[in-house]
Amino acid sequence: MRACESIGAGGPDATMHEYLLTIGAGGLSVHRLAREELRSVVGAQRVEDSGVGGQARRIFFWALPQPSQFCELKVPEKVYAVVLRVPTRDLGLPEGEAEAEAALAAAVVSSGGWAPALESWRAFAGAGGGEAAGAGVARGPRSFRVSGYRAGRLAAQLSSNGISEAVGEALAEARGWQVDLKGFELEVVVHINDDMLLVTVPLLERRAAPQANFALPGLAQPVAWAVARSANIAPGELVVDPMCGSGIILLEAAQCWRGAAYLGFDLDEAQLRRFAGNLRQLSRGHAISACRADVVRLPLPDGSVDAIVCDLPFGRQHGTMESVALLYPAAVAEFRRVLRSGSGRAVLLTSQANSEMLADIFARAPAE
Repeated sequence: MRACESIGAGGPDATMHEYLLTIGAGGLSVHRLAREELRSVVGAQRVEDSGVGGQARRIFFWALPQPSQFCELKVPEKVYAVVLRVPTRDLGLPEGEAEAEAALAAAVVSSGGWAPALESWRAFAGAGGGEAAGAGVARGPRSFRVSGYRAGRLAAQLSSNGISEAVGEALAEARGWQVDLKGFELEVVVHINDDMLLVTVPLLERRAAPQANFALPGLAQPVAWAVARSANIAPGELVVDPMCGSGIILLEAAQCWRGAAYLGFDLDEAQLRRFAGNLRQLSRGHAISACRADVVRLPLPDGSVDAIVCDLPFGRQHGTMESVALLYPAAVAEFRRVLRSGSGRAVLLTSQANSEMLADIFARAPAE
C-alpha cells in the first residue's frame, strides 16, 4: 500500500472506477468536506455515504484512477479500490461452514470488479515506486494476502480466518498469485456483515503519525484541515487560534492557504514550545507566529480578526465539565469582541455533549 506524503448525480463515466474512502472521527462537517473535496479534487461522481445515523466513516465514489490527484486529498485516512460490493442476503450462503466458505470464495473470484480494481492498483503502485516498480506491477502482483473480517448473524457459520484461507486459496488457483502473508505486493480485504459483502484492495493510507510533517503531534490532520477549510480563509486575512496548543490547525491552514496571516495564543508555555518545534518543520515564507495569552483576554484590538479557529477543551482530557461551563461563555464574548463586525467568523471544535451548550451561548449572545 502506498503512503501519501500529505494524505454526482447520474451514472459514473465508463472509464471511472469505484473506490472506498475512510475518514476518522470529526462529525458531519468533516464528512461534508470530504464529499466536497472528492468532487472538486478528483472529479468524483455518485458519492455515497455508508454508515449509521448520519455518522458515516466510509464514502463510496467513482473516479478516474489518477494517483497524483488522490494524494492531494486532505480528509481521507485510507482509500481502497472496490472489487465487489453486494448485499449479504443476496449471496444465499449455505449453512455449513465449508460450503459457505466455498460459495463466498467463488463470489469473490468471479467478480467483474477485478479488472478495474487491478488497473487502479497498478496505477497507484507504479506511481509510488518509480520506474522499476512501474515495470514490476505492469503484469500484476506476484504475491498477495487476504485479510478476512466477519461480523453479524447472517454469516455466523463463517470465521475471519476461514474467509482468509478460502478466498486466498481460490485466488491463488484462479490467478496464479502466490500467497505471502508478510512480503505481499497486493492485499485483498474481505469484509462481510449483515449488511454487505465488501471486497477491496488498499491503495493509499496516511502515515501512522497524526501529522507526518510535524515533530510534535496534536489534533488529527484531517480534522485540523476540515476546521481550517470551514473558515473560508481568504488572502490578506488574519486568522487566530486562541488556544493553539501545538499549533496544528494554524500550521495546516498556513500550508493550504498561504496568503493569510496566522496568529496563535496559549497560556501554557510547554504548548508554545511544542508550537515552536512544529513551526521549525515548516518551510519559510509562511506568516505565522504564536505568543502567550489567555483566551478570555486576548491582546488584540476590537474588530481586528477575520477568522477564529479553535479546538476547544471538551472537559475530559483538558479541564472539567464545570470549568468548561465557565470558560465557554467568557471565550465566546472575547471572540465577539475581536472579530470584525459583519464578516468575522469562528469555527469551533467541541464534543457532541458540549455542542448544545455552545449553541445556546451563541443564541443568548447579543446579535451584531
